[in-house]
Amino acid sequence: MGSGLGNKKVLPVLLLLGILAKIQRRRYVRLVDIAEILGISLSYLEQLVKRLQERAQSPLLEARRGPGGGYRLARGFNSEEMTLGYLYNLLFEREQTLFEAVIASLQGDASQIKLLEVFEEMLRQMAEKEECRTILLRINKILEDSAV
Repeated sequence: MGSGLGNKKVLPVLLLLGILAKIQRRRYVRLVDIAEILGISLSYLEQLVKRLQERAQSPLLEARRGPGGGYRLARGFNSEEMTLGYLYNLLFEREQTLFEAVIASLQGDASQIKLLEVFEEMLRQMAEKEECRTILLRINKILEDSAV
């Protein structure tokens, strides 16, 4: 997954949480679909989700098994208030600067930039790159399928 947008731990989590934030609990999203879109292994994505769940102060995601199952944002989770600094700390347990290309276009302190701002900027930048078109089409399909 050579996107140039960020660390291989952060990009899958940003895309997963961005998709879940956009569909706002309307349905569950299967991790296998996200892993396939990004070209990463399901087990790797599951490890990242487990890390998020274990380190978060309150639950970020709800899981459902079986048909129609997958993950969605937990009740009470405010995706509009999620910052990159918090997300980065969950993944790495330390403060660091990240995603120079995306952050530079958004301007400001990386630790205070909101998840949905980054997700929208990532989608915008992906639309400009031919090698990202397939990924972008698949992300948009998930979002469209979840529209009310």
